[in-house]
Amino acid sequence: LDGIFAQRSNLVRPAFLNMIREVIRFGKKAPEVLEPKYAAKYDKMSLGTYLKREGYSTFFAENYVVPMCAAIWSCSNKDTMAFPI
Repeated sequence: LDGIFAQRSNLVRPAFLNMIREVIRFGKKAPEVLEPKYAAKYDKMSLGTYLKREGYSTFFAENYVVPMCAAIWSCSNKDTMAFPI
């Protein structure tokens, strides 16, 4: 828990606590995009569209998904959100 709550103030930040829930949900739900039976549903969908349609918060996108993906893909935040899933 020390790693997640290195900044103790995050223990009482609703946006941060919600992001933790969203990280868990994302980890469970995101692999669905790779399943062939959902190919048509996700065809030509961007990461940004996926996050909006699935109801993820802006805080989650800006503080978890975008920084992680932008670092992995070596691209800007804008390009990250436009990246196809």
